[in-house]
Amino acid sequence: MATLEISLLCGLPISPLTIPVAMACSVMSDIDEANSNVLNKLISKDSTRNIHSVILFLFAIISFYMYQKTGLNLYMATIFALVFTLLASRWLTSNLVRSLVISAVFFLIGASMYLHNFNIGYTLFTLLIGVYPLLKHRGISHSLLALAIIFLIFTCIEKGGGPSNLAYPASIAYASHLVFDMTTKRGVALFLPFSEKYYRFANLKVGSLLSNLVEKIVILALAILLLVTLAYRYKFNF
Repeated sequence: MATLEISLLCGLPISPLTIPVAMACSVMSDIDEANSNVLNKLISKDSTRNIHSVILFLFAIISFYMYQKTGLNLYMATIFALVFTLLASRWLTSNLVRSLVISAVFFLIGASMYLHNFNIGYTLFTLLIGVYPLLKHRGISHSLLALAIIFLIFTCIEKGGGPSNLAYPASIAYASHLVFDMTTKRGVALFLPFSEKYYRFANLKVGSLLSNLVEKIVILALAILLLVTLAYRYKFNF
């Protein structure tokens, strides 16, 4: 809603794709958090646990086979396989598996798009989504550099023959997420990779009663402001 409101106030054209693009860009920066709701929508925790279990099972079988090939007896090979599988499970967590699987899927899609000569903007956007799960949470994905990259990618989409009037709404939506994150205790490092200083203008705790209340109030206020703006434009044909 913030994107629509700002676009209307600035006189920016709004296309049928504005809303879905704004929705995607307003949440995509949270793909760098393994437990985020965005990743839960892409791949459920149950699916992640199943994939994690299969990978560890395969690792145990491969370890057992390799150690048995070294001449160890059956019992020693079993013990070594179990030990190394246990050590691997401490590093290869379920959350890491989820991030790796999602990254791999989007990298494959992006590679396929490149090989089939898709619009370079679409390809870059797909690859960018693949990179985000591998990044540190609230790191460079929450910076002005990432915002500039989003603007450039959607500009490439427009210049490459894709839908027009997407670059500014996408950038506004992405920026709105950064602004809301600046109301939390941690804030965001706007100037990464040049500075690691985190900036914030409020001290809300994510998920707290006050934070949720403020979020609902802001959404309601934006909805009312959007309706008023639309009514004004309709009345005066502006």
